[in-house]
Amino acid sequence: MMKILLLTIILNQTPIRENQAPLVPDSIKYPTYADTVFPITLLVRTTDPDSDLIAYQIDWGDDTVLVWTDFFPPGFEVEQTHTYKKLGDFSIRIRAKDKNENISDWSKPLPITVGNNLIKWQFEAIGGIYSTPALDKDDNIYFGTDEGLLYSLTPEGKLRWIFQARGPIYTSPVIGKNSVYFGSTDSLLYCLDFNGQKVWEFKTNGEIYSTPAIDQKGNIIFGSDDSIVYALNEKGKLIWSYKTGDACSFSPAIGPDGTIYVVADSVYALNPQGKRKWTFPPPDDGEYATSPIVDLESNVYIGGDDGYLYGVLPNGRLRWRAVVLDEDQIRSELTIGLGDTILLGCEDGYVYKKGRYGPLVPVYETDDEVLASPVMDEAGHIYFLSEDGFFYCLERDGKLRWKLEIAMSEKTVLITSAATIGKDGTIYVGSQDNILYAFNGTYGIPDTPWPTFHQNVRHTGRAEKYESKK
Repeated sequence: MMKILLLTIILNQTPIRENQAPLVPDSIKYPTYADTVFPITLLVRTTDPDSDLIAYQIDWGDDTVLVWTDFFPPGFEVEQTHTYKKLGDFSIRIRAKDKNENISDWSKPLPITVGNNLIKWQFEAIGGIYSTPALDKDDNIYFGTDEGLLYSLTPEGKLRWIFQARGPIYTSPVIGKNSVYFGSTDSLLYCLDFNGQKVWEFKTNGEIYSTPAIDQKGNIIFGSDDSIVYALNEKGKLIWSYKTGDACSFSPAIGPDGTIYVVADSVYALNPQGKRKWTFPPPDDGEYATSPIVDLESNVYIGGDDGYLYGVLPNGRLRWRAVVLDEDQIRSELTIGLGDTILLGCEDGYVYKKGRYGPLVPVYETDDEVLASPVMDEAGHIYFLSEDGFFYCLERDGKLRWKLEIAMSEKTVLITSAATIGKDGTIYVGSQDNILYAFNGTYGIPDTPWPTFHQNVRHTGRAEKYESKK
């Protein structure tokens, strides 16, 4: 009898995995404050387990739900805009779906506050505004244009007077006890009274891009592209001059003991009589690219075109140096925010911060270089104008609060207006598109060693304790 052996073969097959929904969107960039007049921009991206194309749906929180966007590759950053018509606090939610109609869960709610008073007023000047606005004790505003005009406005944005210089004005005005000082590419330093009448002018042999500083005696210190640092008294008479090794295009800073710090081919420390105390050499194969600032302990800080921020001791020796991400040039004047945090803008488009200890940390990335000084208010909000044309307001942690495009024309100089914050919280900034903007704000500048461009709203460039309530 023949036995038949039956073999049962069981094939182990891997079960077919069902197509899965995209991951919940969690890479979202958006402002936390909006205005009913201007649209906001939101950037979102996520990935898909199956590498499927992804579309997005946004619930803006104001009873407006976006229809699904087009489909995009996973990981691609998608931009959407929206204008709120209602005031109040809202929450934004976003979800994603793939080509197979698999839909993710909603993202966690993203809070946003909507108001209707972002811009307080704006004033159209003749010429691009590159200088940083200065304020006098009555909150009158002063700024120059590249058409050689120095303007004075009331706090309400009304014209007080105009003065015509003989060349473009890229320096920022400085407010003295009884006068306004500024330089021009016509090689002249001007002194005006508060009614806009010229009191005197001083001739140098080079263009002036250096914003003057004022010492405790009221003397005016400034540099010229003729490589000379000048000290004048309040009557415009030369007290002393000091010859450096290169153009003095950067603004001098005055320490709490009266020492004057100037950047040219090196960093120079001069005593109040114009005698050299020490020099700090330039970076290897590079040069310094910012004006110096100084704290109340007479430590000096400068940015270089080698991507390093330098801290220099009062005796002229290196304290430390810290580098930005890709060693791009640091070109904005530095400021010191809350917690003695140093803030700066960089050629790589980032704003950076540095605490007392540790490295430079990127805070926020824009779409172009940042030449203007970032300025922090008492609440920790950071304001600056990027070369991408947007004026930014960030939260202290670097999250975008709002941004507004105010500068669209191309530039020919590496100078950009920094924000000036008045004691009532109003934020002033100029644009190369000829407009001076006043933004509504609530907080003044903090009490730090160097809280704003050229130390204070008068731009005296002298390290001193600032009392924001005055």
